[in-house]
Amino acid sequence: MGYGVQVMVSWLILVVSPLSILLSPSEPKPRLLCIGFALTPPFILLCASYEVFFVLVLLIHLVFWFDLECFQSNTLIHQSFLILVYLFLSFFGLGNIASVNSYDWSVVRFFISVFSPFTMLSFFLLKIFIPFLLVSCTVRAIHVACSGETHSIQAPTETVLLLVLVMCDVMGLVFLFLVRNTGSWKDIGLSISHVVIVNCITLALMCLYSVASYLVPADERRNKGSFAT
Repeated sequence: MGYGVQVMVSWLILVVSPLSILLSPSEPKPRLLCIGFALTPPFILLCASYEVFFVLVLLIHLVFWFDLECFQSNTLIHQSFLILVYLFLSFFGLGNIASVNSYDWSVVRFFISVFSPFTMLSFFLLKIFIPFLLVSCTVRAIHVACSGETHSIQAPTETVLLLVLVMCDVMGLVFLFLVRNTGSWKDIGLSISHVVIVNCITLALMCLYSVASYLVPADERRNKGSFAT
């Protein structure tokens, strides 16, 4: 009976917590904070060790990054490099995700009590995508907050993301030429996983930024004011 209540509460948090984003203010920074607080409870339910502190530290870093970009004009290379750093930090900060064997499948006990590979894989992907979504929402919030500011010269988001794609393509080409077909299976698999990870991170950024565009809407009043000036 107690376990059934625990599962029901976990599913309720998983569904209701993200929906609270729709009730948050539309201003970029409050919306970003609400997104972080809404996505943190489901992420914590899928954690088994230090990942709980990782997502909290990541959220604090992203908020400071938001303030830094809004009050300081950074170059295009600097913005793109920071996005790339936070993307890789979001991926590798969870541990050795490249190895499925390193994932503790027992964390899904808060949601299911039977062995279900596809459901467990879905929760595994959800745990990976939540930090990526936080980074994408931060990039979107920076663009919305700084697009109408006259004291800050911000490059278009499309240009920044395009430069991130170029950096990932360069890294992908380097790793592609480093793919090995000799040696142990571990070395061969590791060289292939580097290429796959870089390309998957690029694809995840493009997809999740589209989601972030809906979660962090543009301020129409600010845009109208900026066009009028």
